[in-house]
Amino acid sequence: MRRLANECVFTADYPTTSSRAIYSYAPELFTPEDYPMGALVRTVTLRLNFEGIANGEVPQLLTSPECPINGFAFATNLNVEIFSSGVIVEDHDEKHVLGYVDDTISAIKRILPMAHNISVGDNMIYPIIGNKLSTALGHLIQQLLGGSTKSSIRYSSYIDDTAKYSGLTFLTHIEYEANGNSKKHMQIIHQNAMSLRELSIDYIGLGPISKIIVDNTGTLITFPRLRCLKLSSTNGTAPSSYPVFEDYIPFPSLSHIDMMRMVE
Repeated sequence: MRRLANECVFTADYPTTSSRAIYSYAPELFTPEDYPMGALVRTVTLRLNFEGIANGEVPQLLTSPECPINGFAFATNLNVEIFSSGVIVEDHDEKHVLGYVDDTISAIKRILPMAHNISVGDNMIYPIIGNKLSTALGHLIQQLLGGSTKSSIRYSSYIDDTAKYSGLTFLTHIEYEANGNSKKHMQIIHQNAMSLRELSIDYIGLGPISKIIVDNTGTLITFPRLRCLKLSSTNGTAPSSYPVFEDYIPFPSLSHIDMMRMVE
């Protein structure tokens, strides 16, 4: 008897001729003839090429009656990975792009109406999209996460453009790969201090991690709802060497703390 698939990974690349759908089906692939089993899928991962969104290709693909994920209406978990092929230029009409973003959001909400545990990963490297399209990308991220009961983002200090995150103040989970102490990257964490339930930071070579609880003015930041704090350091000072975390004063609700030092 075949095991039932409960997870789907769908890649919307650009152009649509190269789009493909990969269905995780352990130990087999989830094939087209298995579409009727879509009601059993609980987790959907959408890998969206931002060029395809900006050019209207992705919303056209998602709104097609033949879109493979149309049958996954009972999925509650949605992971969105936004990536770029590096061909976006500044001559895009911003209004058109915002319209395509809205079309993309509408299509996702239509085909995945029950998704409420939503995570967004940003793999785009600045300055590929430029300042003009950063507004559209920020709109996409905010609309994806808005209204979700668990809203998560994954980002890295290699992503230099943080303006798209400026409107996010309701995140419950953040994963941050830190390559240095960028104030603007820490600001994303600080502005979500009131809502965060879980915070995971991987420091690569640089600290100190005390930056988490102190803002640019030296004011102590409190995370009243944070229950899980995961800190790791690669080729840097071990997180546990900072006694500021021993009493958990900035984290009154903390029930789990995981500190790890990894040496390459």
